[in-house]
Amino acid sequence: MTEDEYAKFYGIIMDLQHFAMTVKPREKISPPFLVITKHTTQAEIELHKMRSEEYRKTLQKGVKIEEKHAGEQKQRAFYFTKKEIEEMPTLKDCHIRRKPNGTFEVRYRRLGFEKSFSSKVLKEAKARCYAWLKTLNIDLKERDVKPEEKKYTRFIDFADNYMETVKQPNVTPGAYRSYKSKYDNYIKVMYKNATFNELTPIQLQKDLSQLRESSGRTYEDVRVLLNGIFKYAMANGIIDRNPLDAVFIAPHERTTGQALTLDAERRFVECIKGTDYEGIMLLLLYTGCRPCEYESFTYDEKTDTITLANGKLKHYQKIKTRTMPVFPLLRPHLEKVLNIKIKYDVKELNYRLKKILPKYTLKDLRHTFATRAKECGCNPEVVNLWQAHALGNNMTANVYTHYTIEFQKKEAEKLIYYYK
Repeated sequence: MTEDEYAKFYGIIMDLQHFAMTVKPREKISPPFLVITKHTTQAEIELHKMRSEEYRKTLQKGVKIEEKHAGEQKQRAFYFTKKEIEEMPTLKDCHIRRKPNGTFEVRYRRLGFEKSFSSKVLKEAKARCYAWLKTLNIDLKERDVKPEEKKYTRFIDFADNYMETVKQPNVTPGAYRSYKSKYDNYIKVMYKNATFNELTPIQLQKDLSQLRESSGRTYEDVRVLLNGIFKYAMANGIIDRNPLDAVFIAPHERTTGQALTLDAERRFVECIKGTDYEGIMLLLLYTGCRPCEYESFTYDEKTDTITLANGKLKHYQKIKTRTMPVFPLLRPHLEKVLNIKIKYDVKELNYRLKKILPKYTLKDLRHTFATRAKECGCNPEVVNLWQAHALGNNMTANVYTHYTIEFQKKEAEKLIYYYK
């Protein structure tokens, strides 16, 4: 093969490679390859030319053709070259089209942007889009934010969305009010203008340690919220890992509550006599129900039983009720309970109890009932049933044991004690 023939053939190969980069084949096809040496025969060259021509035709079939108007104008779809895509990482998200008037349009619709760049020359339209994308990339790099984070530049913007769309629909209104209070008073204040990149494990360790020292319970709630926000951000591709995984703080040890002494119980019962909330307090003390459950109280005269709704369920769970006998100490006050006229808020009830017994809380009435029942010899599993607790770790007890109301009444009769 002469030098002129080699140069001509090499030009054909280069044209094929360039053509392969500017069209979009339907499937991945490798181009023909031939190493030309002084021993290459003319027959091998002719065979390679034939295969190269077949490769060109195959590529041409992958070009998108669109019919335009009645004149059956054919238009080739336009694509960015591989080099352009490598130089401009976000250019691959653009779309190119040719309008009926022959103008080329490059459109970018991502991250909340809707940009359009038009020109009668495709190269000019690309150049305009390229210039704008460079400023966008520089802006993102200066902020050290991934493209997916553009919509949520600040941590609080994303956290607000989490509280509204994730937390609120999945907890009860009361629980959400409590979490929202912690969110507004602590998280929003501490990280008002922070970005995700600024919330490092070191920073979180420092902030949460200080909060743990001032209020253990508040620290728990704030950590729960932050953990939920970071997990949600990971699921949405905003961050790669949860910074809280590298935060190590000793867990807050909660107080379990305490039962009223007999003397304190006697003073409490005497002090609430004649008040509007006497019936509510006696119901809590003599049934062990949760403060949030007293409004669901009903009495069935035929079976001589009371029914309460379980207040521990999630808002999306079906309402579950429990039926129990009228306890001996509650029976003399049943009329007061049935005639409760004013519904008190739990915080108000707790405030009124602490005015009488400063060392106790409203939940301690529930602990008092459980303690007295066990002291009087009531079946522990029946006591758990009355308080809407699980029947322990025993699977047989949880699944197969059903205590009849007659059996429960016999156990309830044991619950009699006298004040000193």
